Amino acid sequence: MSITRFFSVVLSVLSVTIFTASLYAQGGPRQRIVNANNFPGADIGAKINAADKSLGAGPGEIQISGGGRFDTQVVISPGHTLRLKGGVYKSTVPGASILLSDNTALVADSWESVLEETTAANDSNGLNNRTGQSVFTIVQGRAGALRNGDLSMNIRVEGVHFRGARSDFNSAHQTVSLGNCHNCEASRNWLENTRTIGIQAGGGAMYGHFAKNVRINDNLFTGVASQNLAFTNVVGGEARRNRFQRMGQVGGPGVSVIDVEPNTGDSIDDLLISDNIIEAEESAADAGGPKTTNGIVVNNGNPTKIFARVRVERNTILGYNKHKAGGGGIIFAGILLRTAKGTIVSSNKVHRVTRGILVDYQSTGNVIENNLLEDCGSGSTGAIMLEDSSGNTVRGNTLRSTPDNVYPLGDRGRLILQGGGSRNNRIENNPNALVH
Repeated sequence: MSITRFFSVVLSVLSVTIFTASLYAQGGPRQRIVNANNFPGADIGAKINAADKSLGAGPGEIQISGGGRFDTQVVISPGHTLRLKGGVYKSTVPGASILLSDNTALVADSWESVLEETTAANDSNGLNNRTGQSVFTIVQGRAGALRNGDLSMNIRVEGVHFRGARSDFNSAHQTVSLGNCHNCEASRNWLENTRTIGIQAGGGAMYGHFAKNVRINDNLFTGVASQNLAFTNVVGGEARRNRFQRMGQVGGPGVSVIDVEPNTGDSIDDLLISDNIIEAEESAADAGGPKTTNGIVVNNGNPTKIFARVRVERNTILGYNKHKAGGGGIIFAGILLRTAKGTIVSSNKVHRVTRGILVDYQSTGNVIENNLLEDCGSGSTGAIMLEDSSGNTVRGNTLRSTPDNVYPLGDRGRLILQGGGSRNNRIENNPNALVH
């Protein structure tokens, strides 16, 4: 081989090596992008599935635009992203419209991309008899859809506008169902007038799995009919900077806006609920009263495998409108700890709720500190209440009434009340509080 030919070959090999190294330095080979609108299929779902299949086993992105209707359930394969690029997407799928395998994402370019609930038949407790799947769920981890309790990995749902389309209600299924997912995220989504639980992390514990490292952040919830955000079986999770408005719907179930409520055998450990805003002043009300029962609930009423390290910090909870009588509001508690232990409730602001912070049903070892409770309480309730609960600490909280409240509370807005079998609670250094 000539010297010229030799150096040509060497340079060619070096060029390929450097190009390949550069690609992997940027996260691997560049993924393929396909437009599902260009694929054959009788409906949007069939087109997306065809596009997904065309990508094969490598990384890739499927784009869809312009809206349409899902008659076929979509299954996104591992390594693929489904990107919505504007339009209203309706559904008749007898189950979730979109199932996400491990290592997948559903993302939208803007909230102009709307995914509506299916209008398929609710034959039994929110399920379609033909498929056995929830008709209230729009997107779900594929593993949990095949068998509740199974483990899934690395799923992201981001920037999507989910909207209600059904006439019935449910309070067991979820619009966005993450299940027992490790390293999963639901962020910057908008849930509008959906008819069941909004976003939930945690599935069944019967196979030994739980959700882990879950982030539910920066979402907007408007008019969600049941619990807006729920944790059931989660080790390592956070709900931060979410905003909740006009929660509940007339004729729908009651709403605990953020609900930490494990089922029997579940695990709850290392959860952070922080910097969320709950605006209940214009929430739904019907003949039975306000639909919003509680703002934030930490409920360990079922026998769990583990329950530890829940932190509720720097949240703002606005109950009744201080300038209006009746309508909207939160009917029971701003923050409720029920049979809870080791929970820290710190630096929250609760305004005009009949029970600002309630600790009950033998809760123990909880710390309630540095919270601001404004215009909370009533003739028979207090801003902070401990019922049948012992060994808790209540310190550094500010309780006050404001003169422009439509129902001025006076000294009643400064009450810390203990009742039932409560004992050995440390109540100290709460400025201006009246302790009974």
